[in-house]
Amino acid sequence: MHSFIKTLVLVQFCVVGGHGQKLCNFSESAKTNVPSFIQNFSTSKCMRVSGFGFKPASKVLIDECSYWNKATTDQKFTLVNSTLNKVLLKTDAGNNDSYCLTTKYDNLLTDTCQSLNFDQNWTFKPVSGKKGWFLIEQYSSKKCLIPKSRATGAGVELLPCNSYQTEQIWKICM
Repeated sequence: MHSFIKTLVLVQFCVVGGHGQKLCNFSESAKTNVPSFIQNFSTSKCMRVSGFGFKPASKVLIDECSYWNKATTDQKFTLVNSTLNKVLLKTDAGNNDSYCLTTKYDNLLTDTCQSLNFDQNWTFKPVSGKKGWFLIEQYSSKKCLIPKSRATGAGVELLPCNSYQTEQIWKICM
C-alpha cells in the first residue's frame, strides 16, 4: 500500500510538469508559429474546437484548460502571419488537416484557411497597462471575442470591443 501511494504521488507530480506547475507559461506578446492555449481572463477557461474531428464548421467553445494535466490538440491554436498584416488563428489536429477560426453570424467556428479572408484575420490588441492581456479583434467586423457565458462548453461570439469588460480579455499560454 505504501508503494502504491508513492507511485500515485510521483505520477501526479510528473503529469503537472514535474514541479507541481502547469505545462505552459503566459506570454506578454502574441507570438506567431508557436502552438498556444488561448485562455479567457474572466472564466479562466481555454478556447477549444468542438468535436475532436477538426473539420470545417466546427464550433469553438470554452472549456477547462487541459494544460494543467495533459495538453490536448483541440485547445491548441497557432498564430500565423497573414498577407493582410494580421494573424490567422490556426488549429491543427496533427493529421495535416488544419483550419482557421472564422465567424458566421457572430459565432466562432473553423473553416479552410484563407489568408485574404477578412473574417479569418485577427489582431491581438494589448490591454492598456496590463502586460500579457489582449482583446482579440476580428479584422472584418472590428468586434472582439467573448464567451457567451461562463459555463463550460459555452460558445464564443463577437461583441463590440471593450477593454473594461473582463470577459473580452484573453491571455496566451505557451
